[in-house]
Amino acid sequence: EVANAVGAITGAVTVMVEATITPDDDVYLAHTPTERRAFDTLERAKAWTSACLLALLEEKIAQAELQKFDLHRAVECVDHQGASTVGNIFLECRMRATAVGRPEFAGHPAAVSA
Repeated sequence: EVANAVGAITGAVTVMVEATITPDDDVYLAHTPTERRAFDTLERAKAWTSACLLALLEEKIAQAELQKFDLHRAVECVDHQGASTVGNIFLECRMRATAVGRPEFAGHPAAVSA
């Protein structure tokens, strides 16, 4: 039991938020955990989705009481190479924001490793 308690205290916590952007007729639909919005360009959809993910991640960071953390963002867009007259066809964009850190326990800040 002591080993489990030590592992729980010294272990890292990971919080993550994901979203996708998909095409729909002449718009791009951004799907986040809290809402869905349509945009006329992929760039606008990516910008809004990125800002939304960071705001949602900040909420999760506060809930987990992470004081010091590393932030990671990943964007993966999937295209399909069409016929020569069509060019690339956008299929989907997956976006993820992740924070990894140590929570504060009982008013004691997380230890900083060297």
